[in-house]
Amino acid sequence: MRLTDVRIPRQHMLCKHQHVTRDGKFVQHPGGGGKLHYVSMLFTRGNLIRQAGGAVARAVTVAARYSCVRRQGFSEPGAVGFDSPEKAVIEYSMQQYRVTRAVATAYALKFVGRWMLDRFATMEQGDAAGEILMPSPGELSELAASSAGLKGVTTVMASESIEDCRQCCGGNGYLLSSGVAQLWSDYVWWVTAEGDTVVMQMQLAKFLVKSASKPPDELPAQVQY
Repeated sequence: MRLTDVRIPRQHMLCKHQHVTRDGKFVQHPGGGGKLHYVSMLFTRGNLIRQAGGAVARAVTVAARYSCVRRQGFSEPGAVGFDSPEKAVIEYSMQQYRVTRAVATAYALKFVGRWMLDRFATMEQGDAAGEILMPSPGELSELAASSAGLKGVTTVMASESIEDCRQCCGGNGYLLSSGVAQLWSDYVWWVTAEGDTVVMQMQLAKFLVKSASKPPDELPAQVQY
């Protein structure tokens, strides 16, 4: 959106953590600044982690239901008639493996997403004005590294799992009417949103290498092991 010759009152310019004086001077409020903006990025990563499980759950719901109603292959040996009963594809062990693996992946991503959001919820338990409780520098570094690594891993896992669910639906998986084809194309860009997977994992690796050189009592509880 572009605005030309539009005057915005100063009190409407998001002045909670900073403001601009009448003479044009920028004033930073105590407690605001770079760390607060950094935390907002972490919240975005946390939401991407949380939503990965939901995306896989939707895809595997389609794949599981399709596998139960799609029939292929005669149930009885030697049957050749057009009216001979056929197996549901879910009865094949490989189809069962692929579908149940996606179900397990959905639950795993849901649990790790909930764990991450619980940590953010602790930071949001500020005063009535909605102030953020900033963690210690060490805890903030660990939270940034954990959210980076998890964002990279969970989005890749979700993208690959959704694609496998689409393939489980055979030729019908290519149809937009199946639901799962559109779901994959809508989700795959999350792998690079808010940081490419490789960059995210490198950020986590850098934190772990630095942590390995420090005494355990100087590290956050999550990495003391």
